[in-house]
Amino acid sequence: MSQIIDWAKQAHANRVRLWVNRENTNAAQFYRRCGFNDTGNTVIFPAKPDAIEQEMEYSFSACSEFAT
Repeated sequence: MSQIIDWAKQAHANRVRLWVNRENTNAAQFYRRCGFNDTGNTVIFPAKPDAIEQEMEYSFSACSEFAT
């Protein structure tokens, strides 16, 4: 994960966003430990209409270094 954050930072990105299945709490907790926060945005996963995806975001303005 740190390599992705470092690459985005070097590319002068303001943030990194991802989608995670709302039921996958282990993945969401991992992303939070990496510095991602919930944005509040959700979508239905097209291949499985009963699955909800939540957006998470890592913002470089909130933290200047990747949280390990």
